[in-house]
Amino acid sequence: MTYLEDYKKNPNNAQPYMTITLFDDMLETKQLALLRGEVVNVLTTEEARRLVNLLKRYYLGRGRDYDMVVAFNEQSEKFDFNSVLRTANIA
Repeated sequence: MTYLEDYKKNPNNAQPYMTITLFDDMLETKQLALLRGEVVNVLTTEEARRLVNLLKRYYLGRGRDYDMVVAFNEQSEKFDFNSVLRTANIA
């Protein structure tokens, strides 16, 4: 995870704030995946926890939350960052 403005400037050189690894070895047998997050740069533990919770909400969610992920990844002209901030209760 990185700062959006850094990503916009240069996606290949944006500094990470947090790395996330998903371990899906037990997904088929136990329907369980483990997620590990490591803070790399200037995030507090609470900020990192909030990011992971938002990541799960948007990527595992349905409807409008996941539609925002699709817009960001596949239809950038339709992506509305302010809408994300409103739904995430950040702004």
